[in-house]
Amino acid sequence: MFIGAAGRDPEPFTIVDVKIGGGKVLVLLETVGDRTGAGKFRGKLLFVESSEAVPPPRGGHYIHDLIGCEVRTREGTFVGRLEDVMETPGRHLWAVRNGEAVRHIPAVKDFIVSVDTGKKEIIVDLPDGLLEQ
Repeated sequence: MFIGAAGRDPEPFTIVDVKIGGGKVLVLLETVGDRTGAGKFRGKLLFVESSEAVPPPRGGHYIHDLIGCEVRTREGTFVGRLEDVMETPGRHLWAVRNGEAVRHIPAVKDFIVSVDTGKKEIIVDLPDGLLEQ
């Protein structure tokens, strides 16, 4: 696995053990022997090679594949470009930027018509008033 900040070159590490429980994931790394050493990674992101990643559920997508997609309405109106996906209780929120404006769109099946990560395009059908934030 790799550890780093967004937009920075992550450092490679070898995983020795993983424990999952109590809402936490504990990862023991080969060259990090204690909590003090692990503290320097607080707030960093964990990465794995695409070939090592667990596939998303059917109909799901990796967040990194969604970032940068153009978001358009069913009628073809440009909503913006997806720049972030925020995890909230119950659902994800998409931060979609159009110029200076950032709109937050709940990523729910009822609003998403199609996602084509190859074309970097997402088609949505949004309820009236949602974009008037």
